[in-house]
Amino acid sequence: MKKKTAKRCAPKRKAAPKRKAPAKKKVAKRKPVKRKAVKRSAKTSKELAAMKKKANKALKDAKKKFMAAEKKAKKYVAKHPEQAALIGAAVGAAIGAGLSIALKRGKKKK
Repeated sequence: MKKKTAKRCAPKRKAAPKRKAPAKKKVAKRKPVKRKAVKRSAKTSKELAAMKKKANKALKDAKKKFMAAEKKAKKYVAKHPEQAALIGAAVGAAIGAGLSIALKRGKKKK
């Protein structure tokens, strides 16, 4: 026959009191700011139009240069695939190292 052993139970814990949510702060509503309409003279309108033309021209030139550089890069990769892969790996490693150093410095400051 087996001896009956008393079951040991952990003492019951009292339930923790419920925490109340913090009271929400009331934020004052801002009144909308009335802005006065700016009147442009014919001279300023012409100057703005001239600036827009220059900006559009510079943007077109930059796009052309970017497209030319992209074509050169594609040709280089087609001619030298192994070297291009090594360059890509080196750039990736450099970026990864820079990020890891930046993240380590950020943790120390806290």
